[in-house]
Amino acid sequence: MAKRWKKILRTAGLVLAGVLLLVLGFASYVYFHKPALKGYIEKTLSKRPGLTVTIGRLDYHLFPFRVTADSVKVVFVNVLGRAEVVIDRAEAAGHFGRVINDRKPYLDSLSASGVRIDFAEDPNSPPSGPIDVKGLARMTSGYLQYVSQVAIKDASVHLGLPVEGMDLAASGVNITGSAGEKDSLALTAGRFDFKNLKPAAVLSAGFSAGLAWTRTDPFSLTGTLDMAARSVSLPDRRWEGSGFGVKAGFQTDGGRLSLDPLALDMPGLLALSGSAGAGLNKDPDITVAADIDFKDLALARKTFAAFLPPDLPDFSVDGRLQWRGEVRRAAAAGAGEISLNGTIRLPASRVTFAQKGMTIDQTLQAEIRIAGGLPDLRAAGMIEGSRGEAVTDSLHATGISFRLPFELSGRLISLRSFTARAGHLDLAASGQKIEVDGASLAGSSRLDTVRRSAVIDSLTVAVPGLGRVAVRGPHSPANIAQQPIEERVRANPPRFS
Repeated sequence: MAKRWKKILRTAGLVLAGVLLLVLGFASYVYFHKPALKGYIEKTLSKRPGLTVTIGRLDYHLFPFRVTADSVKVVFVNVLGRAEVVIDRAEAAGHFGRVINDRKPYLDSLSASGVRIDFAEDPNSPPSGPIDVKGLARMTSGYLQYVSQVAIKDASVHLGLPVEGMDLAASGVNITGSAGEKDSLALTAGRFDFKNLKPAAVLSAGFSAGLAWTRTDPFSLTGTLDMAARSVSLPDRRWEGSGFGVKAGFQTDGGRLSLDPLALDMPGLLALSGSAGAGLNKDPDITVAADIDFKDLALARKTFAAFLPPDLPDFSVDGRLQWRGEVRRAAAAGAGEISLNGTIRLPASRVTFAQKGMTIDQTLQAEIRIAGGLPDLRAAGMIEGSRGEAVTDSLHATGISFRLPFELSGRLISLRSFTARAGHLDLAASGQKIEVDGASLAGSSRLDTVRRSAVIDSLTVAVPGLGRVAVRGPHSPANIAQQPIEERVRANPPRFS
């Protein structure tokens, strides 16, 4: 019996030794014949329809576990288009024991440098539809469960999207990703060029962004964006804009995107700081709460002249305009409804105006409170003028000043207790010249912006040396012009003092 067991054990030992030698032989072959493994990987991956993979050089070590691949090229073709990825060098490092024991993450790090990505969309492909942010984040998390850290260096990307009417290109792209309680990505691009075909628009910028998202539901995405635009243009309008900067922190939660803080800076022209929010649906409601400072209105008119009506009167404003408040677009069938709630301030600014033989040069300042939206807009405020001058063929007035408090409710404007004064007047009529110093007027009136009509409730005109005349209304300027002077005086006799 003992001899039989010895024979069985000896036979089993020989079989086990043979198996071990085969395993070691195979492992040695794989380890020392790296081109064979490279060919196997290329062949296996390329079995997928439309996918072709080539590897220029493959090197690896098991202890410590490290893999290096040079000159990798991946081409993938399907109904959407053709994608090509070229990688100059890729490196992976981790623990071979984790791979054997199927313990994730397998790799500690994965890096790639000299990456070039090119995608050409098939013009006959179906539209891609809205971007599924949650789906992309979940897919990225699926990859990050195999590797702790990912780094892509010095990449370039080109996306030709004729179906969407866009073309995007980026260079100097660096991406890092890491897994954790929240997976995260950080991305920078030294240059980013965006072209929209209809309507035509071109943007050139550099930017950096950071993203973090939850692995489990409820899904939320947080991040930051810092973009410096070098130029922006709208070829259809033959418009070239200057550079600008955007900084924002953002978060998605419950089907809504929040930007807080939000800052926009166009040097010397405009500055915005505040927050914004929008629904993530096809017809979103949008809210922007911000302080906006138009730093130079003359420069703003010159910069955005292509967007102004062609028949706009010739005027210029040497000053600035400020807004503090909230602008909201509420989703509605057909078109969104815009509403405002805030204050407009015009610090003392010089305004010049010329039209049909009349020129005005006036210093203006104003503060106006606005609430609601059309057609039920409400506003109230004060407009003040000083150091003004007006010139026509028959009049030259200097030292013009006025105060114009008003209220707007829907289509009606109420001008209460307005006053105006001219330091000096030169009037020319019937070959005669009249000079008046210190003429003034005061009164109240109501305007209907829809009917384009006016009612004068009171008006007082005072001329030093000649006296004062006061008229009590209501009077309609149109009716007054059609009524004989005798009837006007009899109906509302003026009072002189």
